[in-house]
Amino acid sequence: MSTISLKQSLNYGINELKKVKIDSARLDAEILLGFVLGFNREKMLSNPNLQLTTYNLTRFKKLIAKRKKHYPIAYLTGSKEFYGIDFMVNKNVLVPRPETELLVESVIDFCRGGVTPPKKGRGNRAPTILELGTGSGCIALTLAKYLPNIKIIAADISEKALRVARKNRIIVGNRHACSLQNARFKKSDLLQNIRFKPDIIVANLPYLDNDMRNLLKSSDSKALKYEPQIALKGGRDGLDLYRKMFQQIKAKWYQKGLINQTPTVIFIEIGENQAKSLKKYIQDLFPEAQIEIKKDLANRDRVAIIKIGAL
Repeated sequence: MSTISLKQSLNYGINELKKVKIDSARLDAEILLGFVLGFNREKMLSNPNLQLTTYNLTRFKKLIAKRKKHYPIAYLTGSKEFYGIDFMVNKNVLVPRPETELLVESVIDFCRGGVTPPKKGRGNRAPTILELGTGSGCIALTLAKYLPNIKIIAADISEKALRVARKNRIIVGNRHACSLQNARFKKSDLLQNIRFKPDIIVANLPYLDNDMRNLLKSSDSKALKYEPQIALKGGRDGLDLYRKMFQQIKAKWYQKGLINQTPTVIFIEIGENQAKSLKKYIQDLFPEAQIEIKKDLANRDRVAIIKIGAL
């Protein structure tokens, strides 16, 4: 097999991906070729005449062939950037989406005083955060990096996902010179194995409805079949897991009066068509709940902030 130049290789990749109507053909080809060569985008594009070795050309063609089948780019490179941090990802965890950065940003602003935090019964203690459905750990570890004095427990029902999250704690900690020891991971079906009442709950649970009306615009719909379905689907209207979570909150803490002693603030990511029905469901369970809906950059409902208890 004769070698070809970097520019020729890149054009080959772009043309192959365009054949299957992948909109991000150029970007995907650049990412995959850069991954094979170990080059950043600037270095790759400034060396168009570099001759690829047979080995690298073969690797690149194999990756292009997988991408033509809509295999997620993040799984091919084993990495996905989220909130400016590179996280390891594989087929056992959902690929982090840029829309979820609003959820993280909302929690960071809240904890840093952008919103008045709950004080009753807390004294000067920093709030404790519980994240449910952590997956790759990208939410919990980003919070741990930017809120180093806050204790974070992150739970997931999948042991395979938790292994990825624990590896990411080491990888991100080493890369960014931070211990991230304020983040811990635990196996739990939502609140089932949780033995403490947190001040803050953060959750990005599966909320894709059966008709996929809540599919994020940043998602490649044909790539969804490669991602863990347990992390995507939330039942007929996409809210099954959230209903289960709020029922657990009511049974564990609300009915026992614990929320009035130490109020709870809940941050969740939702689909663009779910705010109205979700608000009604929450207010039926917690009549005094205060609910705020935040929109993403595309002006779609994306984050719900629910305050329960005497704030």
